Amino acid sequence: MLTRFATLVLVFGLALADRAEAQAPKPTSEQKTPVATPQEPGDPLGRDTPRSAVMTFLRVIQEEDYERATEYLDSRLKPPERQELARKLGVIFDRKLSARLTALSDKPDGHLDDGLRPNRDLLGIIPSDSGNVDVLLDRVQRGKDRPIWLFSAESLREVPRLYGELEETWVERYVPEPLRTRRWLSLPLYQWIEGLLGLPLILGLASILTRLLTASLRPLLRRLTQEQDDRRLTSLTWPLRLEVLSLLIYGISRYAASLLASTGTPATFLHGTEASHGSAGQVAPGDVVIAVSNSGDTDELRRAVETVRALGARIVGVSGNADSWLAQTSEVFLHAGVAREGGGLGLAPRASFAAEVLVLASLSAALERARGFTAADYAARHPAGALGRRARDER
Repeated sequence: MLTRFATLVLVFGLALADRAEAQAPKPTSEQKTPVATPQEPGDPLGRDTPRSAVMTFLRVIQEEDYERATEYLDSRLKPPERQELARKLGVIFDRKLSARLTALSDKPDGHLDDGLRPNRDLLGIIPSDSGNVDVLLDRVQRGKDRPIWLFSAESLREVPRLYGELEETWVERYVPEPLRTRRWLSLPLYQWIEGLLGLPLILGLASILTRLLTASLRPLLRRLTQEQDDRRLTSLTWPLRLEVLSLLIYGISRYAASLLASTGTPATFLHGTEASHGSAGQVAPGDVVIAVSNSGDTDELRRAVETVRALGARIVGVSGNADSWLAQTSEVFLHAGVAREGGGLGLAPRASFAAEVLVLASLSAALERARGFTAADYAARHPAGALGRRARDER
């Protein structure tokens, strides 16, 4: 029996979760307050553990502070060369590294049972046609200071080779260098141009959809109001347009459910908020629920996931936050993180929206191949339209 998939969308998944702080019980008069033992201050650059070292390095690289990024490299190169090495390492990570930061140790000693020598941890593996490279971190003692975690010299020696194998991105290929390197309000100029051109396109699409819906609603509204002019219909235009825009964003999970179902994986759509109000009844033991949330930490997400898990479902998480609650609690986690959202503030979901769509589309392609899904199978599920005719012709 084929495993049935339910796709779970979290409408408020793009918001940051509220963090509740637990209050410690106050000691009674009969209890003695323990005396705090003074602790040695941590490394100011966050290199005390493998996880904090990598996360801080990635944040510094995102800020393009390559001078500071050199502090995370076990390298004896001259400062300008170290900065270039840090930049290239950041580019390689962005394009080729697939790793779960939550799998890194958050303890000063690192992982002690991973098969590596003491004071060494593995971040991930970078694929290469000329030989895959392990990205290693070493715990290094510098003078009398406390040990810190750095990217190992062994891995850093492979950076020039790996960087030379990278192919140009479309930005590097088509966008002039001044638009890539010059910034305004911390964003490259080409992203400002992209936003200025993209906003009219989105509004134009919404306007076209609004016109189509307006034309279809006109006869109904005139029949209900007994009015022959379009004053009431005109008053609905902007609210309708805003609703169309929200539906375009809301459609990620519906799209995923439809795509999975049409390519051989039975799937249905489940609304994240409604899952906690009775709709989770459609989930059966053994179902796989794909939970989609950009932050991965909202209260609505937790309630929904805990609800369907209690019904026997297994969770596949899709989130832009590799350190989120969803990433840690999912049986399988798919990272859809982006370096920047784009736009002036970098807050509204732009790049993350596209990343989640691509991750879910890639998942459907992998399942299609694993099931041996054929053109005949597709034609049986999609008999009408141009795609159905094309599938029948390719059988």
